[in-house]
Amino acid sequence: MGAQGLFNAVVDSQEKQAVISPEEVDLSAYDTLFIGAPIWGYSPAPPVWQFVENNELTNKKVVLFSTFNSSFKQKYIDEFQAVVEAQGGNFISHLYIRRGRMLVQMSDEDLLSRAREKLEQLEL
Repeated sequence: MGAQGLFNAVVDSQEKQAVISPEEVDLSAYDTLFIGAPIWGYSPAPPVWQFVENNELTNKKVVLFSTFNSSFKQKYIDEFQAVVEAQGGNFISHLYIRRGRMLVQMSDEDLLSRAREKLEQLEL
């Protein structure tokens, strides 16, 4: 990766556009969407922003689920909610889990257990 790769990753994390494939998905069979993304640079990763921009969300309940190492900024979650609503969706919640720093993260088992707890508390 090197210094240039790290710099490029930081720059990319601040974008809200990305190339994703497929660009659109037929979501007509779903009432509720759980959109998962890591937090990069305090914001949901660019591919999920692009997914929301590319897809029809009218009357869909949308839950953003994210994990992160340090923190997120609520302003980005609010902006994500606005994009979901602009696409016709109903933003229900942001569920998140702080995994810890890169070399001292919670185990996969603990992550799954915490995710299950959060899902049980969610009222759809």
